[in-house]
Amino acid sequence: MRSGLGHLDEVNRYIVEDHCLNPRNCDPISDPDAEATIDNPFCGDEVSVQLRVEGGRVTELCVIGSGCAITQASSSIMGELVGGMSCAEIVEIAGVFRQMMVQGQVLDGVDEDVLGDAVALRDVSRFPVRVKCALLAWATLEDAIESLGS
Repeated sequence: MRSGLGHLDEVNRYIVEDHCLNPRNCDPISDPDAEATIDNPFCGDEVSVQLRVEGGRVTELCVIGSGCAITQASSSIMGELVGGMSCAEIVEIAGVFRQMMVQGQVLDGVDEDVLGDAVALRDVSRFPVRVKCALLAWATLEDAIESLGS
């Protein structure tokens, strides 16, 4: 597994390494309501997301992936963050995360607490090639939600 975490400060590196080495929400769901897989053919990273949704809320989520430490950590952080959220809330927070990755900062008027550990990936925005790694799981999650058709 490629690391490439030297550009993160010590606290953020610890958070990212912990999620990478101890991924959360990676137990497959039998008969999921939605699933999606996206791979990045340029680097070989791949993420699959499975969802169980009840009453418009994600009640179970599985994120399985392979690739660099940023992809792995972002997948785990995302899975931990969005559990129990409504599909609309997930799409909204995915947009906030995407903007943070593009701009390198949390948007004005958005409380950093909304992103939880995902804020640890903020410095990745300084490396455009790595931004795709951080966004891969989020894009896969959005595809899974879109497949629900709601």
